[in-house]
Amino acid sequence: MKTENHNYGKEFEEEVKSFIENKFNFKDVKGGPDFHIAPPGKSNQTDVCGRWHDFYLFFNVKPQAEKLRKA
Repeated sequence: MKTENHNYGKEFEEEVKSFIENKFNFKDVKGGPDFHIAPPGKSNQTDVCGRWHDFYLFFNVKPQAEKLRKA
């Protein structure tokens, strides 16, 4: 049976932020529905980003439409 969770996208973004921060030691991890990197007046929502050494990496997080059943 399929269950709907309207917050799944946001929850998945939080999981990815936690993962890159705790497993890969990224710093300055940010992102989410209200996080934009565009100049004022422009829209450029960023799901997840973080600093790794001298680099900032940006992630477009897309949860799978349906979870796969394990065989």
